[in-house]
Amino acid sequence: IMRRLCRATGFTENEILSNRRSQPIVLVRHAIMYWACRRTTRSLPEIGRAMGGRDHTTVINARVKYPEKRKAMGRNLREVR
Repeated sequence: IMRRLCRATGFTENEILSNRRSQPIVLVRHAIMYWACRRTTRSLPEIGRAMGGRDHTTVINARVKYPEKRKAMGRNLREVR
C-alpha cells in the first residue's frame, strides 16, 4: 500500500515515515493507514508501528479523518460492504 501510494504521489517512504506534518504528506500518511485498516488483517498497533512508530490512536484518527478529507475534496469513498 505504501509503495503504491508513494509511486502515485511522488513522496518517498522516508518522507511518509518522518515526523513532518505538511498537509500533503499527512494526507498520504492517512490514506496509507486507512487502506491498511481496510485491506489487511493487521491490528491498529501493528499499523502504527509500521508507520514510523505511531500510536494506535493515530491510526484510529487517520481512519476517521481520511474519508472526511476526501469528501471535502469532492471525492467520496464507496461504502464498506
